[in-house]
Amino acid sequence: MALYRQKWFCFATVLGIVVFSGLLWLRFYSQPVHPGRGLSNDTVPDVVPGETWKAIFIKDEKAGYAVSRVNRTGTGYTVEDTAALRFNAMGMIHAMDMATRAELNIDFSLDAFDFSIRSGLFDFTASGVVNGSVLRVTTVGAGLDEHTYDIRIKTRPYTAAGILLDLRATPPETGTRLSYSLFDPAALQFVPALVHVRGLETVQVSGAPVQARAVDLSVGNLTQTVWINPEGRVVLETGMLGMRLEAGTRDQAMAGITQSPRHDLTRLAAVIPDKPIENQAALTGLVIGLSGIDLSAYDFETHRQTLDGTRLTITQEPLARDFASPALQDPQAPQIRPDPARFLSPGPFIQSDHPRIILLARSIVQDASDDLKKVRKLVTWVFEQIDKQPTPSIPDALSTLAVKKGDCNEHAILLAALGRAAGIPTRVETGLTYLDGRFMYHAWNVFFIGHWVTADAVFNQVPADVTHVGVMTSENKTGTALAGMIGNVQITIVETRQP
Repeated sequence: MALYRQKWFCFATVLGIVVFSGLLWLRFYSQPVHPGRGLSNDTVPDVVPGETWKAIFIKDEKAGYAVSRVNRTGTGYTVEDTAALRFNAMGMIHAMDMATRAELNIDFSLDAFDFSIRSGLFDFTASGVVNGSVLRVTTVGAGLDEHTYDIRIKTRPYTAAGILLDLRATPPETGTRLSYSLFDPAALQFVPALVHVRGLETVQVSGAPVQARAVDLSVGNLTQTVWINPEGRVVLETGMLGMRLEAGTRDQAMAGITQSPRHDLTRLAAVIPDKPIENQAALTGLVIGLSGIDLSAYDFETHRQTLDGTRLTITQEPLARDFASPALQDPQAPQIRPDPARFLSPGPFIQSDHPRIILLARSIVQDASDDLKKVRKLVTWVFEQIDKQPTPSIPDALSTLAVKKGDCNEHAILLAALGRAAGIPTRVETGLTYLDGRFMYHAWNVFFIGHWVTADAVFNQVPADVTHVGVMTSENKTGTALAGMIGNVQITIVETRQP
């Protein structure tokens, strides 16, 4: 089918992973499980104000720049981080600007922040203020609708920049491990994180050897490393797919940015199996071998997927009510059959309770006599009405409805909102799907119509074909969990099944 050759349909997760994980979570805010170390022994830490410029590289190409500024205030510190990035994804050149301003207390804990990400098509802003045990966050998407959320915090919240300042003010010993709960702005929730101080190493920065202390920052299976020189300056950061940030002068950071990047991020992240899959639309089952990652860290066991050792079997769901799959029938398997009711509620980016979403959902399904027909109508509407365009931003349903453009993230988020507004439990699932001889990162939906059934609005599929390999479900993980797969997972084709 021609759709399978239009690889630019499948995009969103890669941008969220590479850009947001590669740059954003190092510059946003987190909540440590331990108390801040800056006020230990009743001493007040002092960090010399200043700014650090960094050049951003993706493999051998200069992709942009970042600058961090630290200033002392009467009550603590102000940290301003900005980054500009130019990159290739799905054969299209994208430009993205990010900015964060954080007000920190004297112990480097967070008091308030402002964040923005701008990419031309979709802009997103968030701001927050700590009030006791609550972080109140206000977001504004491309649709210009403002939303406020209260997020409870258990201990003093810290920005990622605040953590680095804490390490700078009171350097920990080599081998020190610190646990954190890192805030993921793409999901508005805290995720487990770990800091590991590796010790002094010699690294190349702007062509010269530099001795610096290596610190690993890990979220799930995703690990990035920063190197801090004896003066407390971060001189190098590295992440997935050859992304790195090197400290230098302002001129060094801003000069020579590649205008036409060669490296396509989606192709760099894609997984090429050992052999091609033929006639994928006709398959009723697929068995693949997985290696290179910790399989227990991901959501491979679902209503249509069974993991046996390193072999994953995917079986396409029957749509009749007298379906035969034991996994679908088993009410005692909550890990593969989550409570449908929880997927009727609105979420921070799935605004299923908004009047525009409710009215639209009702108009789309008004002539449908059962839930399956409603699902088909909703999927077809999103498929036909939303232009397929790679979109580097944080998606939400109202913004997608306003712009009517987006990649698989936008399709899945809007479809989830419409499904819930129509009274059908709907969740978002992310993982890999097979296109042009490789598995590419993708997002789609799962509906409960008496049993769970997958659907893909990008390809107008109900159910989705069996090359959709579910890796992460929306109820318990964020994009940083999926990021740990990139560049590590290998796939072999064990068996394809036809009717």
